[in-house]
Amino acid sequence: MKILHADDYPVWFERIGPSFKDHEYLTVESGDEAMTLLGSGFDIVITDYNMPGNTSGVDVALRALELGIENVCIFTSDPSSAERELGERGSVPIFTKGNNLAIAAWIESLLS
Repeated sequence: MKILHADDYPVWFERIGPSFKDHEYLTVESGDEAMTLLGSGFDIVITDYNMPGNTSGVDVALRALELGIENVCIFTSDPSSAERELGERGSVPIFTKGNNLAIAAWIESLLS
């Protein structure tokens, strides 16, 4: 599988990345960078909500859904803001940073 992970705090790449050791795992540190790569055939997109630049994680998630990427999640320390911005525009799981068991279970379900 081909995975894109966008987060401006690289420690999360180290925490989540090992789950994808047998897959193509690409990391970027802004939503703007993620947007330029989304059309490159990703199977999974994990995006932080708050990142530098003009593109939020919600923007990345919605664009990924528009491109037909079904496995998209937002990973954030501020889930209520992400939920408000997402609103009725799309449905993606939102995981709270620090709840590693929840995102690990989601990742495992996709890889099995």
